[in-house]
Amino acid sequence: MQRGEERLEKQRAWQRVIDRKVKLFKNNFEQMSIPYPTTTQKTFTEDEDKFMLVALHRLGYGNWVDLKAAIRSSWMFRFDWFIKSRTCGELSKRVEYLLKILQTEQTEWDAAEKKKKVRSTAAAPARRAYRSLAHLHVPLTSCLCARVCRVISMRSATRR
Repeated sequence: MQRGEERLEKQRAWQRVIDRKVKLFKNNFEQMSIPYPTTTQKTFTEDEDKFMLVALHRLGYGNWVDLKAAIRSSWMFRFDWFIKSRTCGELSKRVEYLLKILQTEQTEWDAAEKKKKVRSTAAAPARRAYRSLAHLHVPLTSCLCARVCRVISMRSATRR
């Protein structure tokens, strides 16, 4: 029972990875890019990979039979016998490989976002001081702004 729960949680996590990637772009096939490692031998084309990700976004992770049917009925692969002849197992292995790539990409995004948040919270007092000067309607140069911010921060420190 515990293994089944873990498998379901893994499927939900992979589905979230797919959803996050696909929802970033309005036109998935033209705008989406997959950051392949430089040392891979690609047997699938980028269009095939994009199609599988978008189809799994619609169908849900783990619906390999439906994915295979979608590939077979798609006009994009009308004459592509390689992709049409793949088994469900081969498609699932390829999708899991793609999801590992996307997961590393998304962890990099999250790390960059955290860095950005840390920087923005560190600069908050200076921004507040600058905003408090906005009612003066005087163009402030960066040097003058820094001096005024220092004066304001020193005043607030002495009041405590």
